Amino acid sequence: MSTYPAGSAPRTAPRERDEAHASRVTVAGRQLATNLSVFWKTSRLYEVRNVAYTQALNNLQDSLNAMLELERVGFGLQVMSDCLYVNDLRLRVDVVGQASHQFLVDEFARRGLAGVRFSPGFDSNEIVNFSRQFLDWPAPEDPTASPIEIFEHKLRAQNVVHLWPIRELAVPQEDSENDPSQRVVARKSFLRAMHATKSVMLCARQGRRMDLRHAKRAVQSIVDLILSEELSLLGMTTLKDYDEYTYQHCVNVAILAITMGNRLGLSKQQLSQLGVAGLFHDIGKVRIPNVILQKPGKLSPEEWSVMKTHPIEGVKIIAKLHGLSSLAMRAMVTAYEHHLNIDLSGYPRLHRPRTQNLFSRIIAICDCFDAMTAHRSYQKDPFTPYEALHYMTTKLADRFDVTLLKVFIRTVGIYPPGSVVRLSTGELAVVVFPSTEDVAAPTVKLLRDTEGQACTPERIDLHTQVAAKGRRRVIVDAVRATEVGVAASELTD
Repeated sequence: MSTYPAGSAPRTAPRERDEAHASRVTVAGRQLATNLSVFWKTSRLYEVRNVAYTQALNNLQDSLNAMLELERVGFGLQVMSDCLYVNDLRLRVDVVGQASHQFLVDEFARRGLAGVRFSPGFDSNEIVNFSRQFLDWPAPEDPTASPIEIFEHKLRAQNVVHLWPIRELAVPQEDSENDPSQRVVARKSFLRAMHATKSVMLCARQGRRMDLRHAKRAVQSIVDLILSEELSLLGMTTLKDYDEYTYQHCVNVAILAITMGNRLGLSKQQLSQLGVAGLFHDIGKVRIPNVILQKPGKLSPEEWSVMKTHPIEGVKIIAKLHGLSSLAMRAMVTAYEHHLNIDLSGYPRLHRPRTQNLFSRIIAICDCFDAMTAHRSYQKDPFTPYEALHYMTTKLADRFDVTLLKVFIRTVGIYPPGSVVRLSTGELAVVVFPSTEDVAAPTVKLLRDTEGQACTPERIDLHTQVAAKGRRRVIVDAVRATEVGVAASELTD
């Protein structure tokens, strides 16, 4: 058990709050989360004397002081069920704050922490020392001591007492739906794949030797999960982080492709190869200038010509791997072909007819779907998952293998994960994952009751469950979250 310094404590029990006070805490909490995220990111890039570092530290101190004006005895910034809380008050975030919110959730999760406790009396040195030790997370030098124990020991040695880690606590039985372990494993697998993809792509950008071992292991864990419980990972693909778009997009495509491949009856080895091909289908983009990748408007003809070189650049990068294994060869072909249409139009331009590889045809569908639903520099108002699927099947169907497109629909359902739907009862819900039995009856999480009020986020399998008085819940419409007052932070499960 952890010994907490004076003034700190474990998680607080829920209590009644004045609505005005709660509103002020929420606003201050969102700003704190943003400034803490910025400071930690800045700390990884700049030295203490750098003006950017100093400004980020000052902004964080201002946020902490503002919060302590509201919560005078101290407060915990903590994670529960992948959501940020200030004490017992959930910080619902919009699209703008989603990246910072998810960054903190991920950083705490990687270290097995629930959050950090702030007490009155801190100074800038404590913030700096806590952050330095947090970011330089210790490897266990003593096999009998856990990294968290080593971290706490180093904090005490530097007289850090007003900022203190909140250890990860088990979710109470009544707060969980059945056994949440599968979702926890799914999230860890997703984050592992994100890290591996980012590592390889950064090596490629810097011209360093790439090591695919971590990527292959990450993909294997995804394959194992999908083979045992394919639906648990599909919900992860609804997470969209603008700052991490490239890496997250690659992982999403890999998950969607592996799930499709599983429905097609591919072997475990083929699923692993398909997953690696999905992770690195866009690796050629590391050779495209950021001014083009992040341009907010339409690309000029010259810029578009540069963009269209990324499939060939991807082949060049993968070809430099030591030893061209069958895995690397499949990844090369997929990187080259994933922007070709089924009639071989698209790009790069071909000079002789060829048969498009199965992996490429699968990746082309998954790539298009995930790209259409993401916030990007030139796409501030992306398609909803339902709109993207409808557009692909009506306006873009001639680009894809029609049989594989039908398999994709069976994979994600008519209402893909992340879709906000209106039920026949008048309730609003978000789709968590599809049904293997009925593409129109996924598992959903309730967001609003029949009166339009926020409600307990109960999970309901529409294929098996019925509403009160024997009325069966069915989906009557898909709606845009922004049009019904649902925040982006409510869409993640």
